[in-house]
Amino acid sequence: SFRRWLQQLAKIDVLVLDDWGIGHLDAATRADLLEVIDDRVGQRATIIAHQLPIEHWHAWLGDPTVADAIL
Repeated sequence: SFRRWLQQLAKIDVLVLDDWGIGHLDAATRADLLEVIDDRVGQRATIIAHQLPIEHWHAWLGDPTVADAIL
């Protein structure tokens, strides 16, 4: 299930999110991404590999509140 997959991601010591910024994020995907990152904060390392400059993340994420939470 999707919930089990999220729990597995939370247990990985170093999670690498590659190709950050490619494609469009809908509201459900933004929420899932925030949940993955939020579950790992202070417990596991997360590396984001991207070609999208950080100053464009708010526009790409499409939700200022989610963007602030991720950044």
